[in-house]
Amino acid sequence: MPYNDLGHVYSAFGQYDKSVEEAREALRLEPNTGANYSNLALYYLGLNRLDEAEAVFKKPEERKLESRDLL
Repeated sequence: MPYNDLGHVYSAFGQYDKSVEEAREALRLEPNTGANYSNLALYYLGLNRLDEAEAVFKKPEERKLESRDLL
């Protein structure tokens, strides 16, 4: 949770590169949480890194994760 919170704070200030770092750590620690994937993808979108955002959204699908955060 702290990594997600810090990622949100960085993104509020437009520091998406730092948000990506925090979201990656959150995802590493909790790979079965859908919000971690959506947060990381959104931060990539903020950096206009569309291919990476798309790749992030494919991972939970491959893992057969279901979450309202991924819809």
